[in-house]
Amino acid sequence: MKILAIGHSLHPEWFGGEPRVARIVLNALKDQGHDVRVIALPRQVIKWRLRSSALSVDPVVYYYERALRRFKPDVVLLWYDATLDSAVYLLKYARELGYRLVYSLHYHHMWCPDGRFFCLYERGLACEKCIRLTLFRRIDYTRLYLKQFSRKLNMLRGLLRSCREYYRVVVPSRFMGILVHVVLGVPMDNIVVVYNGVDVDFFKPIADKEDKPPLLFVGALERHKGFHHYLMLVRELRRRGYDVNAYAVGKGSLANLATKYGIQYLGQVKDMDLVRLYSKSWAVIIPSLWSEPFPLVPLEAASCGTVPIAYSVGGLNESCGLVKGVLIPRGSLTKLMHTVEKLLSSGVYEAKKRGMTCRAKVVVEFNVHKMIEGYVNSLVK
Repeated sequence: MKILAIGHSLHPEWFGGEPRVARIVLNALKDQGHDVRVIALPRQVIKWRLRSSALSVDPVVYYYERALRRFKPDVVLLWYDATLDSAVYLLKYARELGYRLVYSLHYHHMWCPDGRFFCLYERGLACEKCIRLTLFRRIDYTRLYLKQFSRKLNMLRGLLRSCREYYRVVVPSRFMGILVHVVLGVPMDNIVVVYNGVDVDFFKPIADKEDKPPLLFVGALERHKGFHHYLMLVRELRRRGYDVNAYAVGKGSLANLATKYGIQYLGQVKDMDLVRLYSKSWAVIIPSLWSEPFPLVPLEAASCGTVPIAYSVGGLNESCGLVKGVLIPRGSLTKLMHTVEKLLSSGVYEAKKRGMTCRAKVVVEFNVHKMIEGYVNSLVK
């Protein structure tokens, strides 16, 4: 089968959950003998594409059209690709050229306060404000962009209703499935839930839990990820007399605050070093404040025998809850503190026991082979 994969997140410079899942799936498809081609644009062209599509059609879609006519794929696998034009025109071309479009949707933008548009930047700012800051200085261009965005969104909704037989949307959680159905109007029959998976033979306990309790944060060091809540948690634990080691892995605008709060900032680390950190930690803290689609961190931590503790938002209810992790109401620092205190007071044996319970769940329900099987079925059937 000839498969054309398209998306910014397929470029090697991207990191995080979605690029990791995409590479696993594409490598598996190649190993099974499928002819896989990839079109991946670097991150730096996103702003240029958004500027171009504000006044007309995203010019990259014409490049996609030439590639489609030259390669003549059986299936087009679309990942995150920055503009609505990609989804709109690839669906139009599907009806014309006869291929099937599979949209793997691992990302969403939060609703803006006015309730009419998605927020394109920083997940929670007002669209008009953030687009003006990032794309256009003049307010009239910003409003024109919003008008264009609304028009293209309505066009996409109409195509999704009229071209049901030409596409399928793969989402990583039931939360995302409901969101796609409600916001875009995608019929439930066209939505397939394929939970993300991890390689349980790689992500496994390789180090003993330290006697001095380590806590770990993995992800973007930003406010929407709740990193400032992690900083306050560590400071309060030490104020109450708990001698904990705290680590932060990732990068972001709040990275410079880590050392000020006595947290060891490690930046981006290699996968094997990350497995070692997961293994020796007593808990992985995931205080995300935005509705994540289905993060991999709870699965990776649980697979390494460490209990994940997360806020109950979006796909975290599934990725953390289904592996027997601890869910806490969104933004409740008091309950987060109480939960971590209870874990630290229970001792290292209890931390190991709870961690291995989490791992047993991941091995059965969220292994990478099950995820690959779900994608292959979505592409073939």
